[in-house]
Amino acid sequence: MTAANGSPPGDPDEVLEVDPERVSLERQTARNLRGMELERAGELDAAIELYEQNLREGFEADWPYGRLVSIFERRGQPLEAIRALERGMEVFTQSERRTPQDRRAVISIFRNRIGEITRKMRQAEREAAARERLAKREALARERLAIQEAAAQARLAKREAAEQRRRERAGGAAQDGA
Repeated sequence: MTAANGSPPGDPDEVLEVDPERVSLERQTARNLRGMELERAGELDAAIELYEQNLREGFEADWPYGRLVSIFERRGQPLEAIRALERGMEVFTQSERRTPQDRRAVISIFRNRIGEITRKMRQAEREAAARERLAKREALARERLAIQEAAAQARLAKREAAEQRRRERAGGAAQDGA
């Protein structure tokens, strides 16, 4: 057995062949592990950056995609969660390291999660629209009530003024008769 440069094993001049794919995978895995530590420490932005780097590089395991979805959902950023899942679907569709069955399974899971998130977003939009309609109805009701109260106060003031004039006339007539 010889090294890449033809020297015998253990030779100090030995040059070992390095598998770039293996080195990349180890770097990406180290990022995922560091991302987990950062999440536990509450440093979500730093963890996101590490996971996002793995997405950019097309990491072919579901960890960074799932972690980003979890973080983005907790932060109320469903579109970011969907973006991460769509990137995962793209990566797994092109993967040559995974079996076709494994790729289909992961893609199916990601597609289902996108559906769940989309349904939640639509539900939240419907609820927000319902709250907005209710708020408008309540504002209109308050406005009508204020108008009714102002009209009632105006009628009361008018009656009081008319009553005051009658008393003044009655008082004036009593003085005239005396």
